[in-house]
Amino acid sequence: MPVVLDGVLRVEHRPSPDGTRMRVVFVAHPADDTPPKSVPDDETLGARWLTIDEMRSLPLRGDDVIALFAMVERGAPVYPMSLFGPEGLYA
Repeated sequence: MPVVLDGVLRVEHRPSPDGTRMRVVFVAHPADDTPPKSVPDDETLGARWLTIDEMRSLPLRGDDVIALFAMVERGAPVYPMSLFGPEGLYA
């Protein structure tokens, strides 16, 4: 579904001897009335709108997903997209 990025919730960085993992968690809202994906493919089984309580009943790969949604629900700061810019351009 097309989305509009509202901002950045978290930037996570985890160095290890085998490499570094970096994850950027964005907050977004739907850009239009396109429904969530309902047909499984190679990337996901589908999508739907859920409450946090409904998410807790799903077999998620980790607790981090629910924790991130709970942060948004509690009013965690969402940082502006202007945090991202081309390297070396500081105007």
